[in-house]
Amino acid sequence: MQSKREIGKYYEEQAALYLEKKGYRIVDRNVNYRWGEIDLVVIDPDRNELAFVEVRSRKNYGMLAPEETVGKSKLKRLNRAIDTYLVSNQLENKGAMPTGVRIDLVAFDGSRVVHWVNFV
Repeated sequence: MQSKREIGKYYEEQAALYLEKKGYRIVDRNVNYRWGEIDLVVIDPDRNELAFVEVRSRKNYGMLAPEETVGKSKLKRLNRAIDTYLVSNQLENKGAMPTGVRIDLVAFDGSRVVHWVNFV
């Protein structure tokens, strides 16, 4: 049986591959702070926006869809992590000079994959 961490890593990799196929550029993965985590940081080339991507998965169709499992406390921790990331990272050194910032969600539910642009 796989641990939650292994499952999370697997779906984060699948989300990164999915977004790369759509033309997104991965800037960072699995950014951890004491108060929160950012699964993926990507550049949307069409909009020239920096997207902070939350990855969610459900093995089987359950009572809640993966996108419905993002609660207020998770969003609070995610926003704090994003604020820290934006202040502490020199994006120009990573070749990123976006004109906007947003939060996206990539949800895996059984065989279904959904990319919610500007989720929050």
